[in-house]
Amino acid sequence: MANIGYLVDGNVYHPGDSFIIPDGLSVQTLLVPIHAPWSKVSEVVDFVIAVRAPRAFQIHDGLLNETGLKVAESHVARLGRKYGTEYTRLAPRESVEV
Repeated sequence: MANIGYLVDGNVYHPGDSFIIPDGLSVQTLLVPIHAPWSKVSEVVDFVIAVRAPRAFQIHDGLLNETGLKVAESHVARLGRKYGTEYTRLAPRESVEV
């Protein structure tokens, strides 16, 4: 089955279970698969840098404990910021206006 990403209203990009970069599209809000059995942190960081959305929030983080989240998210936040992406962790049930 092919993996499908979604770009909602030209604003929010949900890549599904992939690191597919939306070629030729400007993404304002990126939903980042922070962790999955099929990924590693360096691939997550490369994905965030390649998309270059102004802001990003986590998805797929349920398999990580607090220590694992801190490691993965610190790399994403630090390196993403160098390329113009502000990463913010949302707490369960927290929401933001996009």
